[in-house]
Amino acid sequence: MAGGCGHSGYDDGQGAADGWFTLENWDSVPKLVEEPTSLPVSRPDLVVDSVVIEPVQPRVGTGMEARVYLRNRGSRASPVSVPVVLQSNGRYLSRGSVNPVPTDSAVTTVLSVRSAPRWAEGRVLLAATANPGQGFVELDMENNTAYVVLSVAGPVGR
Repeated sequence: MAGGCGHSGYDDGQGAADGWFTLENWDSVPKLVEEPTSLPVSRPDLVVDSVVIEPVQPRVGTGMEARVYLRNRGSRASPVSVPVVLQSNGRYLSRGSVNPVPTDSAVTTVLSVRSAPRWAEGRVLLAATANPGQGFVELDMENNTAYVVLSVAGPVGR
């Protein structure tokens, strides 16, 4: 493995041996990490399959839920609980997490939005993302988000 950690408290080599690097292990200087190509790489690969919103057409000022379906199609379980976020146009609507996800398993989490905000009125694109800050390395980081387009009605009485 080329590169290095640079974190003064990290010298036992266990992170590299296990293949896990977390943001806590690194300082702010970018590093180049090369994995050996002769060995199979064992990593999780979280995939957000879909997101379902209830009610189908929420209203401004009322609650809604996003049921997020995700699975791990990688060769290793996720090392920690997996954060999941629901956003619209880059603005957070809800956050949650699921327990570490074993290999070849699927899980569902429900993210609740207590009150749909006024800025979300109209047609919006919602994004549900697992491991949004890339807190741990995966085989493929490009499949962690699912999108849904929905219409948010105006407040009751309008």
